[in-house]
Amino acid sequence: MAYHVYTTEGWILKSSPVGEADMYFHILTRDLGVVVARARSVRLGVSKLSPSLVDFSLATLSFVKGKYSWRLVGAKSIANTFKVLEGSLEKKRLWVRFLCTLRQLIHGEEKDRAPYDITVDFYTALVKREYSAEELKSLECLAMFHLLKFLGYVEEKESYRNILSHPIFQDNSIKKAGEIKKELIQELNRALSASRS
Repeated sequence: MAYHVYTTEGWILKSSPVGEADMYFHILTRDLGVVVARARSVRLGVSKLSPSLVDFSLATLSFVKGKYSWRLVGAKSIANTFKVLEGSLEKKRLWVRFLCTLRQLIHGEEKDRAPYDITVDFYTALVKREYSAEELKSLECLAMFHLLKFLGYVEEKESYRNILSHPIFQDNSIKKAGEIKKELIQELNRALSASRS
């Protein structure tokens, strides 16, 4: 019986060992939402897949849908984000925090590409240039704001109009987010609390 192979880009959100040499991967894909897939024998030194399956990185991935779960059958690295962000510990922290929050908030397969696109745009902004400490905080607030807004946890307010009227992570948006950062942080804390209840 032939199985259909689904190939798409995906962010590796989390990996966990299973059995003697296999691993489970939580992956935010471009086309399938969040997929939990098992990769066979990737903890063996001869595995061709393991170099492309680094936590928090981006890869082109091929999946087969089994009777009960997904199986990962191919992987090609696009960006090892830890290597790219090697020079900035703070950027790494923001990146990991964002992806861990995303994994906690999004469960199961979902065809909407918005979370994937927000993640791509946030990563692209992170590597685009150097930022001051305050700008990085504003950038993180923007990423969380747009993710939580997509998921329906952020209330519509007049004060958010300025950050919504500019492209998501452009310098203008970062500046506007900085101007209302205290209010944004309060809203994000409220939204994150609501998401856990």
